[in-house]
Amino acid sequence: MGLKQDVVVVNEFSVKKPDGSGSRGATPGSYVTRYMAREQAVESLAPVQRLRTDDFILRYMARESAVERAPSRRAAKDEMRQAQGDGGVAFGYGTVSLSDEQLRAASRDLQKHFDKGHTVFKTVLSFDEAYLKKHGIVDADFHCENRGDYRGHIDQMKLRMAIMHGLNGMSAGSGGFDDLRYVGVIQVDTEHVHCHLAMVDAGTGRLMPNGQQKGKLLDRHKSRLRRGVDAWLDEKQAVAHLSSAVGYERRNVTTFIKRWAHERMRAEALPQFLLACLPADRRLWRAGTNDMRMRKANEIVTELVTEQLGRAGSPMPAAMEKIVDYANERRAKESLTTDAWQRLVDSGRAQIIERAVNGVYQLVRALPPDELRIRTPMLKVMGMDYEQMAALARDRQDAASQETDDDLVSFGFRLRSYASRLDHHRERAAAYRDLVRQWRRPMPPAWRWRTRAPSMTSIASRRSTSAGLWRSTSTSCRSSATSTPGMSSTSRSPSMGSASCR
Repeated sequence: MGLKQDVVVVNEFSVKKPDGSGSRGATPGSYVTRYMAREQAVESLAPVQRLRTDDFILRYMARESAVERAPSRRAAKDEMRQAQGDGGVAFGYGTVSLSDEQLRAASRDLQKHFDKGHTVFKTVLSFDEAYLKKHGIVDADFHCENRGDYRGHIDQMKLRMAIMHGLNGMSAGSGGFDDLRYVGVIQVDTEHVHCHLAMVDAGTGRLMPNGQQKGKLLDRHKSRLRRGVDAWLDEKQAVAHLSSAVGYERRNVTTFIKRWAHERMRAEALPQFLLACLPADRRLWRAGTNDMRMRKANEIVTELVTEQLGRAGSPMPAAMEKIVDYANERRAKESLTTDAWQRLVDSGRAQIIERAVNGVYQLVRALPPDELRIRTPMLKVMGMDYEQMAALARDRQDAASQETDDDLVSFGFRLRSYASRLDHHRERAAAYRDLVRQWRRPMPPAWRWRTRAPSMTSIASRRSTSAGLWRSTSTSCRSSATSTPGMSSTSRSPSMGSASCR
């Protein structure tokens, strides 16, 4: 099964109506405390608190006193449950385990935003049992036979943190949420492990034409949520899985490029042309910027990095192998199309190149200013953006006082134009050579066996036809050779004898 079947996402939402009611309930705060966190469906996890140790000490002492004065085992459990309240059964608001006080504060916050007109999401995540076993959430030899069998057999901490990671990825993407707040519980009272979520966007969010917040989770939101959960579980396995392996290979490539750039600066210094292209503001020295002043510098560094990564001993092939493996696993889990798979591979390669380029800029940025002062008129002109240079050369050409050929801008523009055309024709020549090699490639043996064997009748007809053609062709050749007077064998056109009488 794919990831879409391993983690099923179902969503509904409630919108406040003008009369004060809701499309699917008007009390999301009570929905959290009464339904989601009900005692029969959830399990508690020890509340994790850092600074509020007094509450923990008071609760522990209350439980101890309840045990001492309880007349029976059942009464002791009831006393301890009342002392703890609903602490540990839910997560959210940046905490993996909410105390009873924090849970009730979170439910009041959800209710407050709903009363202000914000849309409340009611989402359920259902997990397949094989998927939970694969990632160590439940034991490999466990099998659920009846309702409630999952109680006591789930790694609550691991699953909660994976869901929180997935929700962070869903809310941080484009077209996501401005300020996503949520309360989640993992319920184990059925034959499937599922997580209930009550969420609200405290910011502006995605709005409909009437100004109401949208409540539908799009396919890209669900995909980010699933991928976030799956990536976190992969990274936390005992053996490093693909997502962590890809990150390791990226860091390996960046380290390789940094070492190469450092050695080159010590031995030869960086190309003066690159230093001439860099603007004075060092904050712009990074890949991916939209500033026009960095376009030429990024082209030079990207070309240097790509050339270095293509040489023998480069870690780039190993990194691309991990990216392809990751893309293959994503395609198997999410049923990606070929175009989506290729975009994923291209994106991984582009990210590696961008990090390597930023590694070079990081080293150059650390150099003292006196080592970066390389400015000549020609380097300044050649460091211009191509479009800027073309516009400047056009203006100077139109001016009446600039008709000489010793203008540096015009010379640099012609030089850049020649180089661009030469690179273009080299690329086209390589593409045509590749097409010629593909055309000359022999037919694979498998294709030959697929052709149907001809019958004896067709073979005989082909032989008779070819014999008749040979006789007619040879006769016409002899007649044409003898019927033309005054033409010797050496004066005939070579195409007449070689093309028609061969």
